Amino acid sequence: MSDLEFIPWIPAHCRRIDIQAAQALDMELIGGADVSRFADPSFAWSAISRSENKVLGCGAISKFWQGRGLCWALVGVDVPTSDWLGITRFVRSTLDRAQAPGGYIRLESHVAASFWPGHKWMELLGFDIEAPCEAWGPDGSDFIQYKRVRR
Repeated sequence: MSDLEFIPWIPAHCRRIDIQAAQALDMELIGGADVSRFADPSFAWSAISRSENKVLGCGAISKFWQGRGLCWALVGVDVPTSDWLGITRFVRSTLDRAQAPGGYIRLESHVAASFWPGHKWMELLGFDIEAPCEAWGPDGSDFIQYKRVRR
């Protein structure tokens, strides 16, 4: 049985993740900034291992304006394979709840063009590719923009 638990996100959780190399720049931007003012607290989460008291990942929706939000997540290198299904189900249900009538109409996310596991996860979460973003990263790297639109 998994000891995975989801708790409300706080900024300090970001710094407790053993981050994937592909998200090192994301960690600098999200983990080093006061992103709490941008995160919608109703849709901000952290996944922890209860037995190890370890943060495996966290994410949130940052509101652009009414009906439009940017989704972000930081995920550790040490997430057990057995926990990925639970994390994906939780995040997808959080996104569904965020896009209930009266909520977000459009959600966006960006993934480094070379980070294939991130692209697969976007697909599993119900996002569609929208556009390539050349030189979008802070280091000039290319990203792919995803969208999830409620009609």
